[in-house]
Amino acid sequence: MSKDNSRQEFSDQVFYKPWVGRHFGENRSGLVPGNDVRLLVLGESHYGQFEEPHRASIELIECCAIHDAGHAGRRYITQAGQALAGKHRSEIGDEGFAALWQDVAFYNYIQVGEIEGPRESPADDAFSQSFSAFEEVVTTLRPTHIWVHGHRLWDQLPYTSYCPRPNPEFSGKPVRNGIYKFDNLLALAFATYHPSAGFSMDRWHEVIEHFLAKRAD
Repeated sequence: MSKDNSRQEFSDQVFYKPWVGRHFGENRSGLVPGNDVRLLVLGESHYGQFEEPHRASIELIECCAIHDAGHAGRRYITQAGQALAGKHRSEIGDEGFAALWQDVAFYNYIQVGEIEGPRESPADDAFSQSFSAFEEVVTTLRPTHIWVHGHRLWDQLPYTSYCPRPNPEFSGKPVRNGIYKFDNLLALAFATYHPSAGFSMDRWHEVIEHFLAKRAD
């Protein structure tokens, strides 16, 4: 059964509510690699001012992927979607690109403090203070996989409930990954470069495809 992301309920500690596609985990677009994948795309933080701050993540996907209404985050969402699908946005088309994001969930990890610009790093305590909200989102959405955007975020993710795995190499460089365990939930997490800059669609699609074909065990 498809879900309405606007009705997904979270506590107040989840300040920036996640985007949850109407067909999360169903892969109706046929563009998400793997089988029976429930993919949580994990960004780092929002920056700037918002009319409805709680809906910042939802509006990001709505404006950049569902309606393409113009948004400062369009490049980021386009790069991420292209790497996931392994195709350029122009090949996928507007309807296909929107359908792709209806198949996944998106959440920004940092839930506290204010960040003025994209190159500003959140305070270290902002990461630690956001862990409980992250755990709530993961246990509520129950993803099979978590795609972590950027090594700065990966380095700050908590080691609580986390088990590292051997890091396979792609193009001679290791890709960090591990398993998050919450109650009876296992989610395979892996990190790529942040899609906003210096990001190769072909290289990272290979990585994404590799991990989405595997399961946490």
